[in-house]
Amino acid sequence: MAADLVTLDEIKQMLSLSSSNVEDDLLLRQLIRVASSAATRHCGRDFMPLWETRYYDALGEHISPYQLNLDAELLTVIKLTNGDGSEIAETDYVLLPYQGMPKTGIRLRPTASAPFTYSDDWLRAISVKGVWGYHDDWNAAWVNSNDALTAPVTATATTFTVNDADNSDASGNAPRFQVLAYYRLDDEVIQVTAVNAVTNTLTVVRGQRGTIAAAHAVDTTLYRYYPQRDVSMAVLSLAAWMYRNRTSLGEKYQFLDGTRLAVNEAPGHIMLILNAYHRLRVG
Repeated sequence: MAADLVTLDEIKQMLSLSSSNVEDDLLLRQLIRVASSAATRHCGRDFMPLWETRYYDALGEHISPYQLNLDAELLTVIKLTNGDGSEIAETDYVLLPYQGMPKTGIRLRPTASAPFTYSDDWLRAISVKGVWGYHDDWNAAWVNSNDALTAPVTATATTFTVNDADNSDASGNAPRFQVLAYYRLDDEVIQVTAVNAVTNTLTVVRGQRGTIAAAHAVDTTLYRYYPQRDVSMAVLSLAAWMYRNRTSLGEKYQFLDGTRLAVNEAPGHIMLILNAYHRLRVG
């Protein structure tokens, strides 16, 4: 299931919906999910990072003794394991391409202790544990919320308390904690589903995007993930357009495959943005 690429706060701000309406909020959440899924499918890439181990055969066209071509876009490697079960040190490989993100290949250095190999079975012999997805500025994707836990939490807790829920984060965006946004603390990713700015309490879903729910100590800092900004704007525009035209969306209309709309036409800049991120696949 595709992740939410924009927040409830962001779409309410775009639509100038200042008051809280339970039915409206529920509809907006659904439209955000639909718009996020549509953008993800159209582009053929995941704009929200996923923690996952992927396996590769040690023989085939995708691999040579010193290079492994990946079948998904890679943001960072956590652990690279050769086909004989040995871990390949970070100093023994580089990620390709050398410049830019995301990465699509792994090249062993000439000084590596061994080439890509396997012991008995070459099927799924090599594993890459990493963070996968698309972001062209991964190092700046996680922004300090400028806030932290005011009390320790267990691995099963679904509410966190922070210092000041509605102040600004390090990028100047406010409120710093927004409904449907994703945050990282230590090695876990959570999604915020409700914010109480009076009690500074966050209601969260734990262990998101392939991470594992864990206990966290008091003063643990939370970092918000910002997806590719122009893609988020396209998703926001699409969700807002669907909301404004919600009474006529049941008629003949399709959006992302270039067909006609019977009632209202979605803003052209949405497709303009998303087409730039359309991932071409060979074979």
